[in-house]
Amino acid sequence: MLRTANLLQICKTARARLFTRGRNMKSRILTMVLTCTFAITGCTSAANSTLDEEPTTSLSDDSVVPQSTTEEESAQAFHFESGVLPIGDFNPEEVYPDVFNPCEEISAEEFAAIGYEVRGETQSRGQGSLLSCRIQNGTENDLTILIEGSLAAFEDFEAQGEILSTHPETQLAGMVLYRSQQDDPASCRAAVPTYRGHLTVSVQKGLTNKSVPELCTSATEILNTLHSTYST
Repeated sequence: MLRTANLLQICKTARARLFTRGRNMKSRILTMVLTCTFAITGCTSAANSTLDEEPTTSLSDDSVVPQSTTEEESAQAFHFESGVLPIGDFNPEEVYPDVFNPCEEISAEEFAAIGYEVRGETQSRGQGSLLSCRIQNGTENDLTILIEGSLAAFEDFEAQGEILSTHPETQLAGMVLYRSQQDDPASCRAAVPTYRGHLTVSVQKGLTNKSVPELCTSATEILNTLHSTYST
């Protein structure tokens, strides 16, 4: 049997690695904490009183999450019928192939609630690393609007396109406005990072005379509306 002190060190090291990576789901962190808690509980009966006190103090200090942080994390997520989509950084290699598919994981009723409907089928590119479809409402039929989930990172936006703004009018953490090299010059994409890749809305002027800032506003408003409608 491992001595309690050694087991404590192993647990602390494992938790530190998880937190350092910064992209793991809260459930994985919780699982590690609980696993260490149960393992330590099984060993403390043979330990002295000093060791009995150490795991309790250590686990309490390391595992307690401030209430303010919990509330913030809860607010920064999309709560769709298909499940909760937390907003935050992601690791493409860990996510693939579980890329968020907004065309299917946001229901027709949920799109209708914000005034949109899906047109056409889901388009898959990059071996499923990008999933997109066209959406439309009754007042902007002349615009071309796409919604997509992708594993493209912020560095990809910089390398393969143009960053238009990193501080758009939004409360969504990490949102960026950009345009890829393949996009029409009269277009704008708003992307927010989630645990399952970037959720992006692309707006092209189509038959309208809207400026790029106006197109960026439209893309941002769609994501803002999605979040405000499905944040709880």
